[in-house]
Amino acid sequence: MIKPAHTLGFLLAVGAICFALMHVVPEDGIKVGEFTLRYPTWTQFTAKDTTPRVDVQAIIRASHMSRLDTAGKAESEEEKLAREHLRKTLQLRKIQYAEGDTAGLHNLRLALESLKENGDKIRVLHYGDSQIEGDRITSLLRSEWTRLYGGEGPGMLDAVPLAPTFSIDQTYSPNWSRYTAFGRKDTNIKHSMYGIRGVLCRYTAPQGDSLVTDTTSAWLEFKPSNRAYRSARRYHQMRLHYRAWEADFKLEVYCNDTLYSTQVINKASSEQVRTWNFTETPDKIRMVFTGRVSPDVYGISLEGNSGVVVDNIPMRGASGVIFSRMTPNHLSRVYEKEPVQFIIYQYGGNTVPYINEESQVRRYARNVRRQIQFFKSALPEATILMIGPSDMSMKSGTSYQTYEAVPWVRDAFREVAAQENVLFWDIYGAMGGFNSMPQWVEADPPLAGPDYVHFTPRGAREIGSWLVNALQREIYPEFVESESDTLLIPGANQ
Repeated sequence: MIKPAHTLGFLLAVGAICFALMHVVPEDGIKVGEFTLRYPTWTQFTAKDTTPRVDVQAIIRASHMSRLDTAGKAESEEEKLAREHLRKTLQLRKIQYAEGDTAGLHNLRLALESLKENGDKIRVLHYGDSQIEGDRITSLLRSEWTRLYGGEGPGMLDAVPLAPTFSIDQTYSPNWSRYTAFGRKDTNIKHSMYGIRGVLCRYTAPQGDSLVTDTTSAWLEFKPSNRAYRSARRYHQMRLHYRAWEADFKLEVYCNDTLYSTQVINKASSEQVRTWNFTETPDKIRMVFTGRVSPDVYGISLEGNSGVVVDNIPMRGASGVIFSRMTPNHLSRVYEKEPVQFIIYQYGGNTVPYINEESQVRRYARNVRRQIQFFKSALPEATILMIGPSDMSMKSGTSYQTYEAVPWVRDAFREVAAQENVLFWDIYGAMGGFNSMPQWVEADPPLAGPDYVHFTPRGAREIGSWLVNALQREIYPEFVESESDTLLIPGANQ
């Protein structure tokens, strides 16, 4: 039987050991091979936390205030303070233009306005790292723009997603495999053609064998998600992007367990798109692929017949420099098959922890610039918006502080935007800048996770709403409060 006195003695002994270690372990730690063991000293443990803090709650309150003027009403001191935060945060949340840029979002605005008149369709590609995984941030833009301009569906999906998304319920047979242009490349893939999403999926091994005679079947299944925003639960068109460069295959499509179509798709060296239209949204779509060699499946899009299609394209662990490394003609051809009018390029977070000096940032910026130049060449009519890293914190002693490289990378993205005359949005500044992430983590309820890097779903919704508002203020300039709200990116056209 454990006695209370024994438990108390044990706890006191552990406390005494911890206290002794504070006085024994040196401040710079103990070197053990390649590793350094650190332990807080008594001075560090008792020191007052002087880390600068950001009033995130005031920033959030300000984001929900709709107007700058008070319309003649008396305000409390708290309301005045929130009003001042609103002025500052609205300035930080502006889309930033290159100096001398007269186009801005004009072309995108014209494309959006033409949708209702002409019944056209446009596509938005939101590329990013794991910060947008699961359709976070992107889903807010999709929900708002489909409401305003028409459109439906969750957009393009991987046959085999790395992480689930709340915008669609998706399952697949276990014989599918996923291959990516980012991260560690599978050496069995002998080419660099991965489609719009930088991903291809197959149900047979990548190296096709012309002597194989046995056929293999694989299936994909999609159902509307009750967790999705309303417009994402409806879709009347399905589009399959693929390349059957090794062999023919048969494809059957079932709607609500009833065979809807069956077709034998012939071998072809180039990228192809197949389209199916539905009179109403199926409760379940099942695609059954059968063949001795799998095609490369680049993505399946569930969308409307007109309006806006917004694709969430997360690349976990990616730094955003893979586009110019893929086969250029291939990527240009797959872009030509879709009416892409807007590209959001949101990267930088995966590079920050590995940057120790500004010369490394310059090398990274050169690579990023090549990606933007590629997009401009492949999609000359598309509007491009760059978004740098959000705040990220690392453990420093007993507290968390912003990685030194976060503002360096943010500034590098802004400079590339200026040089290439594209748009920039400062997510780091919008969320509060230096040392804002700890406050997002400690908010009640939390707006960011315990890794001090990724937003929670609630935090991602907040960021998504800011991005939507920033875009809408620029697409419709009459909603901008004053001429002085315009931000210019220094050093443009260099």
